[in-house]
Amino acid sequence: VGKTSLSIINIKNTTTLPCLWRAVIDAHTEDVKFLPVSQGQLAPLASTQLSVSYTPTHPEKIKKSFKIEIMDVENLCGTLQSEVVGITAEAYISVVELTLPKNAAGINCGNLRIGQHSNHVVSMKNKGKYPVTAQFVLLRPDLVKATPESIELVPGDKPANIELSLVGQKEEHLDNSEAVIKCVVMDQKTKEVLSTIPIKISAQIQYVKYTIIPSAINFGPLVFGSVVSRTFDINCTGIHDLKYTLIDLTASNTATASTPATSAAPAI
Repeated sequence: VGKTSLSIINIKNTTTLPCLWRAVIDAHTEDVKFLPVSQGQLAPLASTQLSVSYTPTHPEKIKKSFKIEIMDVENLCGTLQSEVVGITAEAYISVVELTLPKNAAGINCGNLRIGQHSNHVVSMKNKGKYPVTAQFVLLRPDLVKATPESIELVPGDKPANIELSLVGQKEEHLDNSEAVIKCVVMDQKTKEVLSTIPIKISAQIQYVKYTIIPSAINFGPLVFGSVVSRTFDINCTGIHDLKYTLIDLTASNTATASTPATSAAPAI
């Protein structure tokens, strides 16, 4: 529905005399049109093409016809020949439901570390009458993946699941204003594009950021056997929790440790 289907009809004058031709259809058939013209003149043994377009405005099955009439050039003898051409077509609506997590308008991945994966499952249903193919086009293949990238949807209420995986390779902010992936729905037989569904993703992708103050510790001159203490601060300056490990490089064993840091940026 709403799309135009075009068919070509060849009209040939097989006689040695010129003739007139015209295509005649019911005046109430507004969704069927002739392009570019519906009448003309043919020289002896010449031919021409008549384009017939059908643009439905609502679901329907049609079985109609039109006539191609042949007249002499002076139109003195009326219609010399009349051929009936049948028109059959079915107009239908393709209804594909794509449901995002939490029925949201987009996918919110929240705060992510560099290299951290964020996986989300979307479901699709074919509520139409005929099978369709859904193809996921990755506008940012460096950022997002779809598994599978193409899937066939048969009519019915049984959903098909597709996993979208996002992993950032650099610091960036996705604010849900632009789609990074789109779902293209096509007719399974003709591969005609029926609809395009954009999928928007929001995310804040950053390294784990921190500072160490001071960056170097100077104990100065010391008396042999004396004990001097110095302190330093480890500050988390990013949006992610900081986990760190302290290692005594002068000893054979690790001194005090916590969970290792993940995707940490160079110290500032």
